[in-house]
Amino acid sequence: LDEAAVEVVLDLSGRPFLLYEVDPPGVKILGDPPFDPQLCEEFWRAFVMSSGITLHMTLVRGRNTHHIIEASTKAVARALREAVRVEGTAVPSTKGVL
Repeated sequence: LDEAAVEVVLDLSGRPFLLYEVDPPGVKILGDPPFDPQLCEEFWRAFVMSSGITLHMTLVRGRNTHHIIEASTKAVARALREAVRVEGTAVPSTKGVL
């Protein structure tokens, strides 16, 4: 989104893990009250622990805090859509079982 790019790799493994390498500039997003971008990591940690997802999120580039957070959320959404897409009739697992 705009100048921000975030890489996301995830696995619906049942083994929750978060690698969060997104360090926004630290500027709070204006509002009432302002939003502290440091809370995003805690959101994603709760998300992976509750869902059992392994999630790796890395900021590739970006300077605008709002764009970085938006790119992160969209990247996770698109990766999840890919992960749950059913193709063919074979079991969608490298182990042969779900």
